[in-house]
Amino acid sequence: MLPFKYEVRERAGLAHLSIPQLFGCPVLFGVCVCVGRPSYAPVLCHTRPSYATLARPMPHSPVLCHTRGEDVVQINLQRDWWTSPARDSHAHYLFPSARNESEVTVCYRVKTNFFTLPTQHLALDSEQGPILDIATELNKLQLTFMGTKQDQTLEDYNNDQMKQQLPLGKWTHYCHVFGNDDYSLYVEGQRAYKGPLEGLTLLSVTSNTNLTLGFMDDLKSPRTLLGHLSQVNLWSRSLAAAEVIAMSSCEENILGDIFSTDRQEVVVTGDASVSRVPLRVLCEDGGNEYLIFPEQRQVEEARVLCRRLGSRVYNPQSLGEIQELYQVAVAQANVSSSDFLLFSDIASGNTEGDAMEKQPSGENCIYFDKKTQSLKNIACGKGLSALTVCTKGLSTPLKLRGLCFKEEEMSRFFLEGYRDGKPFFRGSYGYVVFTEGQGRWQLYDTITGDTTLATLQLATSDLYPVGLHTWTQLIRLCGEDTPTRLISLSGCGEDDSGDCVPRASRCDLVVDCQDESDESDCSPLKLSPSYHNQRAPTGAPGGGLLTIFPTIHILRVIHVSDVEESVKMELVVSSEWVDPRVTFFNLNDEDALNALSTRDTERLWVPEVHFLNAHDGAAKALHKKAYAVRSGNASLRDFNAVDMDAVYKGDSVRIHLDMLFLDKFTCNLNVFHYPFDKQNCSVSFAITSVSKKFVSVKEENVKFTGEAALNNYLAGNFEVKRMDDTTKPFGIIMVEFTLTRRFDRILLELFLPSFMLVGIGYATLFIKVSLLQPLLSLLPSALTPFSPPSSALTLLLSLPPPPSLRSNPLLFPSSALSPLSSLSLPPL
Repeated sequence: MLPFKYEVRERAGLAHLSIPQLFGCPVLFGVCVCVGRPSYAPVLCHTRPSYATLARPMPHSPVLCHTRGEDVVQINLQRDWWTSPARDSHAHYLFPSARNESEVTVCYRVKTNFFTLPTQHLALDSEQGPILDIATELNKLQLTFMGTKQDQTLEDYNNDQMKQQLPLGKWTHYCHVFGNDDYSLYVEGQRAYKGPLEGLTLLSVTSNTNLTLGFMDDLKSPRTLLGHLSQVNLWSRSLAAAEVIAMSSCEENILGDIFSTDRQEVVVTGDASVSRVPLRVLCEDGGNEYLIFPEQRQVEEARVLCRRLGSRVYNPQSLGEIQELYQVAVAQANVSSSDFLLFSDIASGNTEGDAMEKQPSGENCIYFDKKTQSLKNIACGKGLSALTVCTKGLSTPLKLRGLCFKEEEMSRFFLEGYRDGKPFFRGSYGYVVFTEGQGRWQLYDTITGDTTLATLQLATSDLYPVGLHTWTQLIRLCGEDTPTRLISLSGCGEDDSGDCVPRASRCDLVVDCQDESDESDCSPLKLSPSYHNQRAPTGAPGGGLLTIFPTIHILRVIHVSDVEESVKMELVVSSEWVDPRVTFFNLNDEDALNALSTRDTERLWVPEVHFLNAHDGAAKALHKKAYAVRSGNASLRDFNAVDMDAVYKGDSVRIHLDMLFLDKFTCNLNVFHYPFDKQNCSVSFAITSVSKKFVSVKEENVKFTGEAALNNYLAGNFEVKRMDDTTKPFGIIMVEFTLTRRFDRILLELFLPSFMLVGIGYATLFIKVSLLQPLLSLLPSALTPFSPPSSALTLLLSLPPPPSLRSNPLLFPSSALSPLSSLSLPPL
């Protein structure tokens, strides 16, 4: 800041300043009048602090110029939305003298009609090189100071800004304060950043320094501003936060001492022009808070339309607002001047909230009688139709999908004013969707000028192009010459009609959309044309071994045959692997909801299992079921895709396959120690659909969930291990287990009954049969827990003694030769 000198003098009892020249502000009878162009409004100059406190000299007190009038200069760099802009439209100013400043503040207000990549704000450069360059790319601020880009400095601010909505069509006030030691950024009066600045040094302005507004002649790509600039000011000091707030809120218009568009004349080129607007306009949103859709709709239909537009039904709060709404409806929305019917809560005395967000009941509808300029009640009966009025300023902008925008923000669309009596949709980067009438809509490019990209014919003129529709393509789009193109205009894209449903509800087997589009086309995988299911995948996109994670679930051991030397089992072989070639969609947290159909499973490569010790030579799977198991997050979606599915790359999903088998497997039984023997059995299988040179088996596991106790055996000790058989090209996995014979059961069921029968046979040699009858009557009940076959016992008892024994009179006297069958045995 340049120092100046002044002195306080008394004249007529009033203190006044005697200052030869204060940045073009001469002193006149104690009052400063800023020198400006004759057409400009007079301004008042005063010091900081105010005159009343100037009791002694303050050699470094700054002087501020404030406008008394309300008009400010507005630089227009685009004529209107519908006209193709001239790329070289800009304004510039050449500084007449040189100066060096250690502190500088640059403030301006900008309004963007359409964004460009990037959008240029202003640039200050000299023959020695660039001094200051300010632009925005989407919501990111690009700042270059004294030739040094400040991307790292503003990284945190830009990361936060990318989460905000683009301020399209609204005035935004920026202030850049370059102090001695740091830099501060103010946006809309709020300090958004404060910290060090790379390359912060003395700002040097030479006599040929040029200030360019809204344009940068970049050799790679010229940068422009499709919009307006106002209140561009440069100071030779650091502005205080209170001053920035006062300017951003339009309370004061403090003119810069180095430069001000409200004092210096700028030169405009191309389509650029200069106009004057009231200062207060820069701080107003402009336009109405609502948009009128002139068609007659019932209550629920109106609610649905506004919701699909990312808005809600507008509820006027007073008679004055309804009168204003009526005038707009007649003048701009081509509404008939008859009685004006709309839904509201005013008739019932409730002016809080939105009537359309409640269930209509009673007389909560009104109409405006244009003759009496008054409101009258009317019941919202079934079938009653009225105008649809939606609030303006969407909470979520609509997005146009189906084209090939470079950035997602380029697909954003906003509801704007009226064309041919209906609201139209304005895109962030120059595209406009408007009606031609009779239900026909255009997708129009205002940047290239007079270019219609596509048209849409709807069934009736009451409909709007919200949701997914098939448009007629008129020019080559995205490198394609197709006659039609699917284009979606909606807030989220989850529903073909334009409704938004939670992304987790997509393909969850529950219908959430009225048109059921959330449950259509729900195949969870997509294969490229070059995919071959005969070729096993590699472990990663760059190559490597395929990794398979096998788990064998032994559900039950059904039967062990000592004669066949086989074990009949029911088991499930589960495998998990990753196939980077596959793309998955809309996967749920629950794996059961990610089941693949039989057709999808047949299209995939899956590990084929061949059992090496199947009793009948080959075991076939009774059932196969595959699932997609999420192991990572969804990748960034293609924001141009109309379906907006959640996309998962193949390397973030494990494919899980269950194969059910029910078969016999051989087991070599060694009965040398019968009935105290323990058999070691196994089930061996190989994955035959891929060579062991290209596969790695990891985390193999076995789980036994059946009953361990069989009739004659106890199953247990299940273990899994890999076998390396050099004679086979496939890897072998073996499940080993033991079958321990239940000798106690064998003794009780076989040996004990046999010993008892032999003992009874010999007892008949020495004891009368009639005396054995009570004992034999107890024998069946004693043998019942061991379940010997009754026929076998009867056979044993009916057999006569062997001839070798019967011929011995010592063992079998003649009196004892009666057969055992003479004994009367009760049935077993």
